[in-house]
Amino acid sequence: MSIWGKIIGGAAGFALGGPIGALLGVVGGHAVDRYAVPDEPIDEEAATRRRSPSPSA
Repeated sequence: MSIWGKIIGGAAGFALGGPIGALLGVVGGHAVDRYAVPDEPIDEEAATRRRSPSPSA
């Protein structure tokens, strides 16, 4: 779990908008931490495997 997005977001938000900006910055930083870096390693084989075409009806 990374904390750097929260710290940078909170500091930038505080610089631009005071305490309310800091809260919004921390929320934004949390989103960046959560979605930019996956918690689990990506299975390259599963990611590149193609799905078989569905049968025609």
